[in-house]
Amino acid sequence: MITYSVTLILYNFYLFFLIPYLTVAKALELGISDSQVTTITGFQTGWAPLFLLYMNPFTYSDINTRNMNNFYNTAKAYIDAIKQQVKNNPDVELSPMDYRVLWIHENLTRRHNILKPSADAGISIRFQSHLNVLFHIFDMLHPTVAKKPKDVARIGVKLLHLPTGTVLPTIDQLIDMDDQTTMEFDIPFSDEFINDDWYIAVCFKNDAGSGNYSAILPFRLI
Repeated sequence: MITYSVTLILYNFYLFFLIPYLTVAKALELGISDSQVTTITGFQTGWAPLFLLYMNPFTYSDINTRNMNNFYNTAKAYIDAIKQQVKNNPDVELSPMDYRVLWIHENLTRRHNILKPSADAGISIRFQSHLNVLFHIFDMLHPTVAKKPKDVARIGVKLLHLPTGTVLPTIDQLIDMDDQTTMEFDIPFSDEFINDDWYIAVCFKNDAGSGNYSAILPFRLI
């Protein structure tokens, strides 16, 4: 059975309107330089043929999965840096549409009437296939309930990779990743980390703050 990454499929749709927004509609207004526009446009050009090979059942393979995952990680890291640059630029005034399209959280100043999540999150691996790992998040008090607790807006994720045999890290050593919005999500990994030890932890979040992080879950790419 062919196992596709939902994260890659959703990111493919996201790029279709994000890249024209960044490079054509709003480049000047968002303070994106000509060289950055060229790099971002190059990602769109390179993405399309790789994604077609990845999604075609007749060309789907470990090699194409690896190439797609590697390209995704490179492109996403660069585009995420651009988004952070835009958000931190004091000369740029973001509109509500900018926040939606760039998929970034607005810094809220009034949070006194919101309580941070009280539920504790747990995490397990639902499925693993080569470079793709599907994670399952649950409420520790209600592990069979599929929905997020009512006061939860997002899932905070921390991740770290270490060479095999390294001492188990502490939660402070794990690195913050993009928040997730669903109780199941997959992460497409690049092949340079095969056989390394990985560690992940999650917490429930809303605009008031974060709940407690889960126990650290170790896993290894295969």
